Amino acid sequence: MPYCSKCGVEVDEGVESCPLCGLPIQRFDEGGRPVFKPWPDQVINPDSAVLPLRERVKMALEVATVFLGVSLAVLLLIDLLLDRGFSWSVYPAAAIVYLWLCLSMPVFLYGRPWLVFSVLGPATVVFVFLMDAFDGRITWFLPYGLPVTVLAVGVLVAVAVLSATAKRKGLNVAAFVFLGIAALCAGIDAIVNLNETGAFRLSWSVIVAFVLIPVSLLLLYLHVRITKRVDLKKVFHL
Repeated sequence: MPYCSKCGVEVDEGVESCPLCGLPIQRFDEGGRPVFKPWPDQVINPDSAVLPLRERVKMALEVATVFLGVSLAVLLLIDLLLDRGFSWSVYPAAAIVYLWLCLSMPVFLYGRPWLVFSVLGPATVVFVFLMDAFDGRITWFLPYGLPVTVLAVGVLVAVAVLSATAKRKGLNVAAFVFLGIAALCAGIDAIVNLNETGAFRLSWSVIVAFVLIPVSLLLLYLHVRITKRVDLKKVFHL
């Protein structure tokens, strides 16, 4: 009588899998040799096979590159025909190039997050600088644009590092994001007040921090309490 090679449970003739563990039942001939089917249980059509995630991401990036490239060419051509030069089109053109960098660098540098940040960080500073310099004058970049951009990149890197190095990811990631938003708002508030009034003080960001910091601490507390008892994947059936 056939039996399951894993559980040792005997099954009736014609049963294809073990009722306990689901393992396929191995068949043997009279000489004790395993019997193999001349064909598989399911024929897979290679034309309908699902591409790996990396390949799908690359295809999406290729489509996005074509779309952004056509948009860039159309903008520059319209500006050239209407104004006999490039004036207003340089702003969306720079934004399109920066957007392409943000989309492509994580794909080209997959698995190397520090290289992604090392490229996108300076690219963000250059993009903000160009937004101020295209009109021929540099006015708000040094007092506002540069410090806010550096602060935003630093907060993003800090949140990414904390999330990546956490042993268990769950509610703590949301807490890191909220704390990052609170720090970013405090920095922007201080930079604006410093340039407008000459005094380093906080105003509206205190209210933001008063809301986000307690919520973040509550999320961290819940994360610690939950992960001590059971895996989050089991709680949310992921």
